[in-house]
Amino acid sequence: EVVMGIESSDGRCRTFSAEASGTGAGEALVAVVLKDYEAAVRDGDHVYGIIKGSAVNQDAALSANLAAPDAWAQSEVIQKAWEQAGVNPAEVSFIECHGTGTKLGDPIEIEGIKKAFAAQGVTPQGVHVSAVKTNLGHANSAAGLVSLVKVLLSLEHQVLFPNVHYTQPNPLIDLGDGQLVVTDALTPWKGNPTRIAGISSFGMIGTNCHVVVAEAPAVAAYQEEGAYPFVLSAKDEDSLERNRAALLAHLKQETHVDLPSLSSTLLRTRTEYPLQIRWSAEDLDACRQALEQAPVVEAGEVPENVFLLLSHFEGIDGLPGWAEQVVREHTTITETQLLGAKSQPLARAFLVRLAYLRTALHYALETDQILADGNGKIVVAFHNGTMSF
Repeated sequence: EVVMGIESSDGRCRTFSAEASGTGAGEALVAVVLKDYEAAVRDGDHVYGIIKGSAVNQDAALSANLAAPDAWAQSEVIQKAWEQAGVNPAEVSFIECHGTGTKLGDPIEIEGIKKAFAAQGVTPQGVHVSAVKTNLGHANSAAGLVSLVKVLLSLEHQVLFPNVHYTQPNPLIDLGDGQLVVTDALTPWKGNPTRIAGISSFGMIGTNCHVVVAEAPAVAAYQEEGAYPFVLSAKDEDSLERNRAALLAHLKQETHVDLPSLSSTLLRTRTEYPLQIRWSAEDLDACRQALEQAPVVEAGEVPENVFLLLSHFEGIDGLPGWAEQVVREHTTITETQLLGAKSQPLARAFLVRLAYLRTALHYALETDQILADGNGKIVVAFHNGTMSF
């Protein structure tokens, strides 16, 4: 057994608490997907948050020992991250701390946060601080990613999770008369105006890292007349009704459902079976009601001559000239609608698919049925006259 002098006496991490005696060991396996924001929006991915910026520095020469890092160095790395992220420190409303639960390390970290705000001329009011180590312990090399996942889940659910094992504040910690607040209960997270968090992760040999994460702006998926299309399918009616009941229970339980993502998931990532339930809705209440009332229908036999419209045009930058000409000459889309659609990635993808389809039919392609995957189904619906632009 290796003893470093920072271990908790009972294995629990009580960050910021008067009863804190050190850090507790934990284990974690974490994976996150990093992707360019514009590419994620283009591909219809669910974006949990945006990494706005980060910074790293070193304070080994200034630290007295492992449990006593340097507040000035931590302050500096936080400010560098803010600068790199291009955010106003006054808009930061939550900091996920390194928070090892050591008697000396926690007060130094809080002091570093206060120094960072002060150096920027900002007096924070009610900025929440907590540490996931109170939940899971110190996951060593995975600890920083565990903190990132916690912040992303907070952004997703718009709540701040409590700092557990917290009773009375460590008497060595000065929270600045309400400038900083230890999150001791599940708390709604209000943006200022956007939800922005900082994440600190410090290494034992003096490496300090701070990352700024913000919520992603709301992105509307491609819509027809304000309604999102949905479909459930199964091989038999019993399975289909079980799927309906399960989804309906979920929709009734949740108060916030990302309908664009739900629509995209059901349309693009599920195998299509003969029996189906199809509906459309523009809000959660309408979605619940329509799903309850939608009849079971048969997809029918696949005809011999089928035109398949595939989803692989999302990456096009701008609308090709030939596609724009086809849309003008062979659709009912107006110039005003065309102008607005050209600036939207998903709308451009719609127009390119539509142009391919109309071009093929213009040259007398014989087909008994037109099929499509993903958002291409919306193109087919527009072509068939069941949806309008």
